Amino acid sequence: MLWLAITLFPATAFALPPPLPGSSSAYFNDWQPLYEAEQGKNRAANLDNMKALMTYEGMQTKAQQEARLKRYEQNNAQMPPSMPCGGQNCTGQENMAATITGGGGVMGALNTVSGAGAMSTKVSTTLTSKEGAKEPLQTYAVHCGDFATAAEITAGVCTGGVAPGRAGVKPDADIVGTTLLSSPPVSTDAVHVNKDALARKQLIDNLVQAPPPALRNKNFYKTVGGQAIEGKVMADRARVNLSRTVLSQINAMNTPQNGLGAKFSKTISKNAPGSKPLASNPTLVQALSWQDQATYGNPGWYVQIAKMSKSALAKEQILMKAQQLQYEYLAVRERTNIAATWATLLAEKTQQVNTIQKMQAVANTPEAPAGG
Repeated sequence: MLWLAITLFPATAFALPPPLPGSSSAYFNDWQPLYEAEQGKNRAANLDNMKALMTYEGMQTKAQQEARLKRYEQNNAQMPPSMPCGGQNCTGQENMAATITGGGGVMGALNTVSGAGAMSTKVSTTLTSKEGAKEPLQTYAVHCGDFATAAEITAGVCTGGVAPGRAGVKPDADIVGTTLLSSPPVSTDAVHVNKDALARKQLIDNLVQAPPPALRNKNFYKTVGGQAIEGKVMADRARVNLSRTVLSQINAMNTPQNGLGAKFSKTISKNAPGSKPLASNPTLVQALSWQDQATYGNPGWYVQIAKMSKSALAKEQILMKAQQLQYEYLAVRERTNIAATWATLLAEKTQQVNTIQKMQAVANTPEAPAGG
């Protein structure tokens, strides 16, 4: 502002002009008060102009600051498509975490499909009943009664059972790997919920049939030899049930969960364009597939990303990192399962090698000690 004042009002502008040559000093003295009065008016006017200019510039600066603040607040309030809201009532991620990592989650001890209770019931059944001995017959009965194909009926493989002469609604579902390893469409609820559950259970039973119980006389277990033999059978069952637990956790991931669709849908904003609807009672595998399709598999998601502010993009990055942590948790648990099964397989293989070596050593042992 100072340079403007100097430019507009230089110091020479306020100085009295010298008397004209040959003019009367008296005339100049009479004119001087008028000149100074006029100059005073100019200075007052210039001061008002200066104040007005400064006020205008101040208002402009304030308006710019307010506009920047408003723009910052708007950008900061913008929510990315993966976050429906930022309040305490946003329970989508909470329900997702509970489905995966909670005690009742797919790998939790309280899960009704793969948890400790379900596994203990199965172990006790195979230990104390004839079910273990009947598992091959049970496989045949379940398959021909519920999962027979038309070709098997025509060929005479399945001739009786619950539905004689009629193919099952889920042919071969109890003996094909896709029953555990494939995912249905994200928007489709299961049509045959009970048959699907039976197929998954029977497939696991077929894959890991437990050694049949001996059902010996009670006195047999009172001997050291009997206890040793039964201990060996229990060790075999332990290995089988470890495999059963791993497969049962996969079963839990493919088991429909009532009401999960409405809860899980809250993990993605309803304003995200192009996202498909999620089934009402999806499996965890369906839900995770839907989440993937609603984000990086959804062209509308990229359109929203391109329009977002830096603040909203930062939020989206945090949400995607949280989603990555969920996947990493599942990956860690699955790697743990793989390590457990590999370690068990190694121990079993080592035991088999040791048994063979012992038999060879006994067969080659001389009847008398070698002479010195």
